Amino acid sequence: MITQTPIDEAEEQKSGKKKKRKGRFGHSDQLYVDMDLYNKVKPLIEFNDRNRMAAKGAYRANELFGDEVKALRFIDKINTKPATERAQFFVKLITVLPKYSENILAQKILKYLIPALVHPICREAALQNILEIITLLPARHFSNSILPALQQNEIFTRMDPPKMPLLLLSYFRKLMEASTESEQKNIILPFLSSCLDSSHPEVQIDSLNQTCMGVTNNYLPYAYYKEYMLPTILEIARSTPEQIVRQCTINCIYKTIEYYEVYVLTDSIIPVLKYLLNVDKSSPVIMAITYVFEQIAKQFNQVEDVATILIPTLAPVMVEPTLSIDNFNEFMKIFQNMITQVAQSRNAYYSELKAAEISARTVNSKEEAKNNPFKKSEPIRRPSPPAKKPSPPRPVTPPIVEQSSNDQDDHPTMEQSIHEKEEELRIAADASAKRQAEEVARQRKEHQTRMEEAAREEERQRQEEEAARKREMDLHLEAQRRREERENAESLSLLDKLEQAQLMRMKFMDGVDEKDDEEKDNFDQLFDNMADSTQEAPSVKPSFDIKHPFDDDSTTSTPLDTTPAEFLQSPKTSTTKSDGFAMPDFGFDEPTSDKETRVT
Repeated sequence: MITQTPIDEAEEQKSGKKKKRKGRFGHSDQLYVDMDLYNKVKPLIEFNDRNRMAAKGAYRANELFGDEVKALRFIDKINTKPATERAQFFVKLITVLPKYSENILAQKILKYLIPALVHPICREAALQNILEIITLLPARHFSNSILPALQQNEIFTRMDPPKMPLLLLSYFRKLMEASTESEQKNIILPFLSSCLDSSHPEVQIDSLNQTCMGVTNNYLPYAYYKEYMLPTILEIARSTPEQIVRQCTINCIYKTIEYYEVYVLTDSIIPVLKYLLNVDKSSPVIMAITYVFEQIAKQFNQVEDVATILIPTLAPVMVEPTLSIDNFNEFMKIFQNMITQVAQSRNAYYSELKAAEISARTVNSKEEAKNNPFKKSEPIRRPSPPAKKPSPPRPVTPPIVEQSSNDQDDHPTMEQSIHEKEEELRIAADASAKRQAEEVARQRKEHQTRMEEAAREEERQRQEEEAARKREMDLHLEAQRRREERENAESLSLLDKLEQAQLMRMKFMDGVDEKDDEEKDNFDQLFDNMADSTQEAPSVKPSFDIKHPFDDDSTTSTPLDTTPAEFLQSPKTSTTKSDGFAMPDFGFDEPTSDKETRVT
């Protein structure tokens, strides 16, 4: 780098010639830099290693870099900073965001801004930086990373404090442009509707302004606005206690008046405006409604609506004491324009009738002259103003020519022509009114059809949800029934095993004398194993009774209301030692001799 020093400048001024300089490698190209920049960069380009600044020192030299580099340094160690210092940094970060490239914004800065949404102190400043980044990045970054993070942190559902929704509303247009149609329908537009229902007046006012701007600039669909948001706006106008919010609702209707159909104006908007005129007599509300009526009068195709709906509604306002002189003059100007509109329409109608009358009179005079050539035809002229001393006209007696009755019947009279023309105009007016009524009926029918389809869709979804819940309940009950059947089957199988063991033991006791010692040991071991298996079984309480095989009818049966293990250890049976093994005592005396008959 070749620089120009003060010494070189002095030599050039003395000699008057520009000194030719060569670079380090012999090139004659010269590059001049500012002296302030040269003094700052000089420590980095020193030829001597001792005097040259190291890379680490250059990185820490604040005078060599701008705010964007300092911000990146702070971001690298932002996790070690306290929350208040991070919030102050986020407030200043928004000024340097346009200086970064897309990669740095998407991969480095967003990575630290999104986690800051969790902290209450840093949430507002971080959200403002994220919304500013949305304006700098392509739309794909919004759908892929930014919108899911905002949804996860419930940014669109937080209405308290009001700073959060106000901040989102200030970037509403960019949010609509960066999101897809499904994201608008499911996230962005429901957020705007919830802002209209907010309890904070400032949020309602800002949402009303964004709504009318979205409709007029065509980034908010009019169909969604008319079906979902217009009823909410009219209800706010009726029920809000804040006068400024009511004025904003009327202003929103005024700015979007050209988009409404005639049936929307007559069925929805005008009744609400009439109600407001009766409830709120303040001057700002009256003038706002007057301006809306002025625009509605231009929207109506027939002056009959202006004469029968708008003028009778505004007539009582003329005597309101709340109007100032300026407001009264403005109101009377608008009111007189409406009356002039009606008068011009009626004058045009009567002019057409008069033109038809003159045309019929001309036709009759021509036909009469053709049939009576001796009669002078006088031209039809407009009546002139009367003179001061008019002279009487000279009487002219035309020759009388008798006309046959057939000729008089062939040509219509002037009254008949006027009547026919009036009939044609009346038929045309009726046809126009009929077409307009059919159009209004068709629009109402389409609106009703859309509402019915939406209701049917909601009913179908509700039925599907009920059917799914019913199927889930049936599956649960079926699984429970099968589990109970399996448990009952296991319990009954254990009871069967228990009964078999009791019978086998009693049979063994009957023929105990005939068994040898080895069989006794095997049977005792088998019976003990079966008793152990019954102790491990779950406790069941069957509803039937089991009688002892040696109990007679006089003895009371013992219900088996205990577990199989408890039944084996019942106190009803006692054991006595006989020949080295246990013998149950069944409640009767043991025979005294072997010759006595055993009971089987």
